[in-house]
Amino acid sequence: MFFERIAPGGVAEFYKFTMTHFITALVCFYLIYLFWKNTERIKNSKHETLIRYLIALFMLLTNISIWYYAYKHGLPWYKYLPEATCGWAIYFGGFGLLFKNRTLLLLCLFWGFGALSTILGANVLEGPLRYNFYQFFMRHILIVVAGIYMVKVLGYKVYRSDFKTYFIVTFIMVILGGLISWTVGEPDSLNMFYTLKPGIDGTPLSWLLDKSYWLYIVTWIIVGSGLGYIYAYPFYDKKHLKK
Repeated sequence: MFFERIAPGGVAEFYKFTMTHFITALVCFYLIYLFWKNTERIKNSKHETLIRYLIALFMLLTNISIWYYAYKHGLPWYKYLPEATCGWAIYFGGFGLLFKNRTLLLLCLFWGFGALSTILGANVLEGPLRYNFYQFFMRHILIVVAGIYMVKVLGYKVYRSDFKTYFIVTFIMVILGGLISWTVGEPDSLNMFYTLKPGIDGTPLSWLLDKSYWLYIVTWIIVGSGLGYIYAYPFYDKKHLKK
């Protein structure tokens, strides 16, 4: 029962903005804080490589259970694709840590705002008595952790100019993801980079979508870019910012 996931369309055990969600979000943020506080210890540890590999492999191997879920329930091909920025960040962060690739980790760092947003607006069905509940939140915690790891443990610098890389790559992926999502035409099943509708209903973005689809898209690109910039700003190299 612990490892069994709720079938598609099944009754949810977890609901957003309940006490369970509130406590879960607090625990997630505390775990991120604990990692932040111990980055120096990890950096100087003789087991740093092992720690990095374990984080990377967990991020990548969690996708196997997602693929198995899609296969078991006969879900369409697009259910095997990464979802939104977080799905891609899992791959980029995992491979980035595995091979110490700065570009992949950089994108994962900028996309960290999406992981935090997902923790605050989680859409997982399974509750605390199931494995997927913990996998879901750990995946999003580790997206944030991978970005922190890049700067605090591996010592890579982040410059203001890196925002351009983030924006260009993300914009290209938004177009490609949007084309796939539009082709599928099922916003509740595939909404890559939220090109078909907002991730959560009842927000100002939902109001914009009701007024004009293209106004929503343009606004969301501006908002998403701004959130990425603001989120990554504390990680920027301060000496470079003063120049």
